[in-house]
Amino acid sequence: MSTLGWRWMLALSGIPLAGFICLSWWLPESARFCMLCGNEAEAYKTLQKVARMNKKSLLPGRLKKIVVAERGKFSDMFETKEMTVTSLLLFYIWFTAAFAYYGIVLLSTEFLTQTVDNTCTSKSVGSLSGECGFWCERMSTEDYIDFIKTTFAEFIGIFFNIIVVDRFGRKPTLALVCILFGGFTSLQQFCLSRSSMVLFLFCARGSVSAMFNILYIYTPEVYPTSIRGLALGTCSTFARIGAIVTPFTAQVLMEVSPSLAIAIYAGSAFLASICALLLPIETKGRSLKNKIDIIAEMDSEQEDSEDEL
Repeated sequence: MSTLGWRWMLALSGIPLAGFICLSWWLPESARFCMLCGNEAEAYKTLQKVARMNKKSLLPGRLKKIVVAERGKFSDMFETKEMTVTSLLLFYIWFTAAFAYYGIVLLSTEFLTQTVDNTCTSKSVGSLSGECGFWCERMSTEDYIDFIKTTFAEFIGIFFNIIVVDRFGRKPTLALVCILFGGFTSLQQFCLSRSSMVLFLFCARGSVSAMFNILYIYTPEVYPTSIRGLALGTCSTFARIGAIVTPFTAQVLMEVSPSLAIAIYAGSAFLASICALLLPIETKGRSLKNKIDIIAEMDSEQEDSEDEL
């Protein structure tokens, strides 16, 4: 970026996306989703393709017809008290995840460009380029190297989830990574050496990356098939709102009061950890549901309560 400029950086960043667009035509639709939507032929075609790719023969017999579920509506996310609480809590957690993720990226550049040896000795205004104010200093080669170091934390976050999320469950792991992010972000309030600052930024970024990964696991698991895509898209919308808001905290408020900006990020993460523990459903070991399953469970619970009366 320091040699070619931001336009070239954006153009080169779009190359992987262009490759995905080309390859997405070969992605098959879920056979279960096709059956729930009444498209038996497409489901059978998908299963044939899976068997062919795995060099196996398709099992004999025909696909069992199931009752076609109605396409999900936004109101279905609030159909029961349990789903209402789940949806409201997830809206905030998704908002916080994007708010924190993009916030730590922006904060990293602010800290790196202003720190010399430690966070208490910032660069003087006179040392900055004449065309720039205090908060738009260009990143040096050392800044870019340290920033790249923090990006590798996202891989650590993935491996952390692989080890922990199926052992301890989605809710405790989500709460843990929220607390870790809030803790490592709070440490930026103190006078730190540059190496310690980079280490804590590394840990914070790994934690928030793990937070996003767990949300992408938990959210599709907790919602029934009929509204799974709708629910994930709605939660992602709240995440986009968090991404829109975060520059005003990480850059605008940071210039006025760095301590307040850091406290907002840490506080929002700690609150998200509480919300994670308050989620009424733990999806570890829980089979995926469709709307028919949920209605059947509600009917059985109602019958049990009537029998008790």
